[in-house]
Amino acid sequence: PSGAAAPANSAVASRPAVGLRLRDIESDKEIVTEAVQTIGNETLYRRGKLWIAASAKEVDPDKDAGQIKLVKRFTPEYFQLIQDNSAAENAVLARQQADDELLIKLRGQVYRIQ
Repeated sequence: PSGAAAPANSAVASRPAVGLRLRDIESDKEIVTEAVQTIGNETLYRRGKLWIAASAKEVDPDKDAGQIKLVKRFTPEYFQLIQDNSAAENAVLARQQADDELLIKLRGQVYRIQ
């Protein structure tokens, strides 16, 4: 039927990554910060070149390095990870730029995608 709703994951995957919009109290102007972004249901926080997903916010990239699985983008391991992910999880990975790294928890495992 034409009134049928689209699957939830297709709507999540198609949402653009947008910076957080704030309003400056002094000037009453809107400010867009690229330090926080929301993709689907996941919020990402930027620390230098590392984006940290809210799902991995309790992980310290330095202190917890032994618990983090390193994955290089576009390797067979990366493509296996994509295959195992949902569309919403892959939308977060698709947002990653060439110079960025991503820290995210997927299915109980924390990954640092380089």
